[in-house]
Amino acid sequence: MRYLLISIALLFGCKATTSAVNAPEEISKQNLLVEAERNISDEEVLIKFKNVSDGEIVLLKPLEPVIEKWTGENWEKLELLYCDCGAPCPAPPTERSIEKNGSFIFSWDRMLEKCVSSDNGMITQRNEASSGLFRVLYVVKGDESSATKLEARFSIEE
Repeated sequence: MRYLLISIALLFGCKATTSAVNAPEEISKQNLLVEAERNISDEEVLIKFKNVSDGEIVLLKPLEPVIEKWTGENWEKLELLYCDCGAPCPAPPTERSIEKNGSFIFSWDRMLEKCVSSDNGMITQRNEASSGLFRVLYVVKGDESSATKLEARFSIEE
């Protein structure tokens, strides 16, 4: 079995704003090579992941990443929805292949979402995320019996 050296090249970009900045953090350990470029603004967080490993990688649940916020003691998972409460929506894809030198973009509008009860049934409640240290997690499928987490951290400041 061939093992890739863990090597991460981080490229940082910023759409200069006063309320959000880049946090230069490394991506977690994995047996693949990835570059990450972060663009953080008042309205959104964009992180472009580029597969610079020797072959294809496969993301599991590509449209349902986990976003967590550092509380000072541990990581707390944020509430996000794949689609609005009560709205009909197709099932999200379970996998996405990223070819060698291919890329994918994580995009987040900085909104926390949850379903709440109202007189008209369930509705989607949205609140903007407060400042802090965050991370986005994807699960990357390895060989037949393994998977690893791909992590990128970023900061939002007010």
